[in-house]
Amino acid sequence: MSGPQFLPDDKESVDPDHIAAEALELYALGRLSDSAAADVEEHVLICEHCQQALALEDATIESIREALRK
Repeated sequence: MSGPQFLPDDKESVDPDHIAAEALELYALGRLSDSAAADVEEHVLICEHCQQALALEDATIESIREALRK
């Protein structure tokens, strides 16, 4: 099985074994298709690196939302 297929246009800058930051951001915002979201979830379950990256995305999004509420 190959790595995740969520790569930005500049494929050389992304580790093919991990979900691209842009895809994690879209996932955290709920903007991926159901199929793509399921693929991200499946990968994140087994990849500590992507779990940490997703946690950072979630925290960043929450901070922005908090700032907008003020």
